[in-house]
Amino acid sequence: MQAALVLLFLVGASLVAVLGDRRLNIAVLNAHNRYRAQHGVPPLTLDSRLNNFAQDWANHLAETDTFSHRPNNPYGENLFWSSVYKQTNQDIALTAVEVWYNESQKYDYNTNDGMEGTYHFTQLIWKSSRKLGVGVAKSSKNIVYVACNYDPIGNVQGQFIENVPRPLN
Repeated sequence: MQAALVLLFLVGASLVAVLGDRRLNIAVLNAHNRYRAQHGVPPLTLDSRLNNFAQDWANHLAETDTFSHRPNNPYGENLFWSSVYKQTNQDIALTAVEVWYNESQKYDYNTNDGMEGTYHFTQLIWKSSRKLGVGVAKSSKNIVYVACNYDPIGNVQGQFIENVPRPLN
């Protein structure tokens, strides 16, 4: 009986963790798609393969307490970290999407070439990107790392005009 209760507890804890991650991923997806709709680009869909890929890198960043893009990444990637202690992982992940989008204030639609300091924004709304993967992990130092991956990859030189449209209003 005691073993069954422990097993039930462990299965229940795992289920809560999985559901929590799914809720977080859906919240991040919805935030992306709200911003994408403002530019008239198609919504992204969550992709389990990309979620695993992004989660793997977020875990790596948290385990090593480093902050760098994944080498030889075949996907687009946005990264964010925060050491805010009183926010949930979901709050921090949603803040990441907002910070990335706020780079749009620096983007020059007249040159439409991609500009330093705006590449998170341009990847977020990149019209040709269709799939999203989300990963969030907390380090032993309470730093939360957010990794989002996009397929197909964005920020391709020579393709900004057709992939980074002005806001609709």
